Amino acid sequence: MKRLGYAILLVCVLFISGCSIGRRDISISPYIITDISGLSGRASVTAYLDIDGIYSVLAGAGATDEERAKYSAFVESLELSCDKVEKLANGDTINLTVTYDAAAADELKLNVNDFIKRVDVAGLDEGQEIDVFKDLKVEVTGTAPYAFVTYTNNSSDTYIKSLEYVIKGKTAGLKNGDVITIDCKIDAKTAELYYYYTDVTSMEYTVEGLDSYIYDSSQLDYGVLADIADECAEEIKAATDDTTTRMLYRLTGNSNYLYQDNNEWVDSLRLNQVIFMSGHGDGSSQYENIILYVFEVTVANNYYSENGYFIFEYTNAIRNGSGEFMIGRNNPELRYVCGQDFDSLYNDVMQNTQVQYNSELLEGINPEGNTQ
Repeated sequence: MKRLGYAILLVCVLFISGCSIGRRDISISPYIITDISGLSGRASVTAYLDIDGIYSVLAGAGATDEERAKYSAFVESLELSCDKVEKLANGDTINLTVTYDAAAADELKLNVNDFIKRVDVAGLDEGQEIDVFKDLKVEVTGTAPYAFVTYTNNSSDTYIKSLEYVIKGKTAGLKNGDVITIDCKIDAKTAELYYYYTDVTSMEYTVEGLDSYIYDSSQLDYGVLADIADECAEEIKAATDDTTTRMLYRLTGNSNYLYQDNNEWVDSLRLNQVIFMSGHGDGSSQYENIILYVFEVTVANNYYSENGYFIFEYTNAIRNGSGEFMIGRNNPELRYVCGQDFDSLYNDVMQNTQVQYNSELLEGINPEGNTQ
């Protein structure tokens, strides 16, 4: 029985040896090339197979294309995979595996060994995260809807100071509520030279706090408008009472009044209408809005009285950044024209630009005094 056992063992050894006779061993791992670059925690690996090296070991160095072609089916079947390629940090391990066509290897009588390679990540530089928008001062200036945006890079860091920023979308014609997107054109590879990195390369800035021109009468402050009406009425009375004004002459254009008693006064005064004229917010009109106060007036002296109109003009009413209604109201003596023909006066004020405005009569403006 022992002799029979030895005989069976000998046959098995001879069979295994026979299977290996004429086969070549090839180790793949030496031909797996890796290159790890970047900062620790953000590094990436580039991995590939040294195909020329594999052909050289199989066909021989300096082999002809015909000799290399014998192994092409096997070489072309090689596929490399990697279990982790990004966000690599010191201490990580990368496992690379090569798969191949076993039938092609058998046909060439190749024993493929070492087709798995393990690479330990080490020696990467530690990086510093930076905020590229920390010292970027964004300013929106002007009055809506004509405001515009600018920025200033106030960083004291030489590299961050050199960065380029791009404002996406419109940079002008801005109003409250608009959202501005600013991109930082930072190159990750260049930043790594300074041991810097960032994942935030874009920011949004919401426009707020701008003064805004008024195009809708609902934004007007009727209390302020009533106060202005009082100021206009007071100006009419004060100017008429002034003996140097000669208001009857100014109202009628009749030079005979220049030779009469210059003791003149307002006999009656009534706010006839208030007109709100709004532009289109496109820059086509001289003013963004106009408010006209129309008064019916009777001016008298010791001998005569004349009826006429005074039209006061106020322009560019706004709501400031805090929401407060504001309009220039200084120098009322320079804001009016007077005469007896309303249409002529109106055209004089508007200078035939009515087509540039939407017109609306304002109701409910009640001056507290100075009318009679």
